[in-house]
Amino acid sequence: MGLMYLAKSRKGFSVFSLMSPTFFYLLAAFTVITIAFNINNTLRAEHPVSKEEEKEEVVIDETDYDEKALTKAEEKILPKNVLQPELSFEPEPNPEPEPEPEPNPEPEPEPEPEPEPEPEPEPEPEPQPASTVTRKVLVLDFDPIIESEDNKRLHVLFGWNDPASLETQFAADVKSSSNNYVNYQIYQRVKIDDYPVKEDDYQYTDSSFLNCWNDPDRSSCHMPDGADYNKMLSEYGVDACALRNNGTIHEVWIWGAPYFGYYESRLAGPGAFWYNSPPLTSGWTGTPCTKQLPIMGFSYERGVPEMLEDLGHRTESAMSHTYGGWAENRTSHNWDRFALVKAQSPDYNYSGCGSVHYAPSSTSDYDWGNPQTVQSTCDDFYNYPDLTGAKESVNCSTWNCNGYGYLKWWFSHIPHFTGVAPDGKWNNWWRYILDYQEATAVNPWQEILSKFLAFWGNIVATLQGNFGSAAFEKK
Repeated sequence: MGLMYLAKSRKGFSVFSLMSPTFFYLLAAFTVITIAFNINNTLRAEHPVSKEEEKEEVVIDETDYDEKALTKAEEKILPKNVLQPELSFEPEPNPEPEPEPEPNPEPEPEPEPEPEPEPEPEPEPEPQPASTVTRKVLVLDFDPIIESEDNKRLHVLFGWNDPASLETQFAADVKSSSNNYVNYQIYQRVKIDDYPVKEDDYQYTDSSFLNCWNDPDRSSCHMPDGADYNKMLSEYGVDACALRNNGTIHEVWIWGAPYFGYYESRLAGPGAFWYNSPPLTSGWTGTPCTKQLPIMGFSYERGVPEMLEDLGHRTESAMSHTYGGWAENRTSHNWDRFALVKAQSPDYNYSGCGSVHYAPSSTSDYDWGNPQTVQSTCDDFYNYPDLTGAKESVNCSTWNCNGYGYLKWWFSHIPHFTGVAPDGKWNNWWRYILDYQEATAVNPWQEILSKFLAFWGNIVATLQGNFGSAAFEKK
């Protein structure tokens, strides 16, 4: 190594190179290596190693490092000069054979679980009473001032009723009898100091009307009596059709005296039908109303019971048109069932709710106080449309044996619920009574269905006449 060093530094060799520290370090390392090599050769000469031992040493060298570490640990715990206990290598006795396990018995078949009962379908929600609707009314009050009689209004001169008071009571009765569904509100009241013009353009004066009314046989009263409805709706400071067309009002109530020429109820507008009077249709000779407009003709010479009767006939007309007809002595549809009268139906031994002129126990027109007891299905209409045919005994005491009480009782049974019945009609019949056009607008098939029902009702009526109604009754 020193020679290598000298060789590398031969170009700059001098005596002083032998005195450098690097040279002495290399010389010392060479000396140590030489001494170690000589000692190793001496030991091998004194203790020669056989080839077998060399092989064993090779095996030992290949021992896993974990086993070597374990051997060193044992030497520390157990000194080499301590005798180790001899291990016994006697064979262990064979264990007695375990008895073969008995074969498991075949498991009994588990009973099949009973099928869980199918959940019952949730019942359909029962129809609920319909929410209140407000109907705005335009009032045209023909109540002339009679100058010859101290400028008294006509209703005051003859001691008749105040129209405004009658309106208030009528609206309250309709609201309560419709189960709070119908809420009439007066939109505008027009007081008219005049007589309505007749269809032939005749118009009473104060004197001519007083002559008519004071004539015992009324021979001086003008005929034809009918008033011109188009003029009433447009020539007295207000355009009723315009108010109806834009949705401001829903109805018109016209006040007057006898011989003013009013119908109890009349329907104006497109698609108008018999409303206990001829329809006032749209067109060249009809009304400018583009929506149906119910018009009630009231008399302040009468009272609230007669106002309810007028509404009752309007109801009969609307529901007959809705169901395509109406006849006694048959139950072709629900309106027939509602208005059934035992006295007018020889094939039936019970009544429904009756009609405006016939209570369930009546035997003639306006016989509202008849005390006889009959079976009636009227209360079953409180369950509409789920009619069961259940009957109850009724007599005139049920409605206080008078027409006013009867009409309120009758109206209270008109179905007034939400939803649609299986026959496709609203569960709330007041919708047809108040606004037939609106009620049928959402169902364009209503008119077709009504005509079909009228046709079918006529067929059933004919068959009942030939074979009797028992063949058509529900068992």
